[in-house]
Amino acid sequence: MHPDGLLTTTAEISIAIAGFSGIVVAVAPGRMAELPTAAKSILSTLLLVTASTFAYAFVPLLILSADVQEETAWRVSSLLHAIYLVAASAYRMSQRVRTSRDERPSGSFYLFTLFVAAALALQVVNMLWLHAAWPYLVAMVVMNLSGFFVFSLLMWEFVSAA
Repeated sequence: MHPDGLLTTTAEISIAIAGFSGIVVAVAPGRMAELPTAAKSILSTLLLVTASTFAYAFVPLLILSADVQEETAWRVSSLLHAIYLVAASAYRMSQRVRTSRDERPSGSFYLFTLFVAAALALQVVNMLWLHAAWPYLVAMVVMNLSGFFVFSLLMWEFVSAA
């Protein structure tokens, strides 16, 4: 598959995950205000992951459309995504410090960190050495997998709350 097709497919998958999470919240027992803090944290993480994956699927397409060398486009795309991943991780960690243990998601939620670390590692390696399409594309797939993982945790929160 050509990178353009994989990037647009990645964007479509992230929109689908966000849409399913919206449906789950809409039909969930109770209202959003009554959701446990852990479920709200998982939901906000899910929306952040899907929105960022959607947005970063288009970054290389925009850069490539500006007639920039392909190697430069992938390098810049990886740099921008790596900066975002570090900033978002720092923000999430600061939120975690401010919540009590009882309000935090279950320990399995933090496996999500492994997905982010894998994507970040791919982007850094691509930015510094490879300058190719495949590491960026794999990082986007990893982020979509993390979205599926977080979505399953959200479903588990709703099932266990019922």
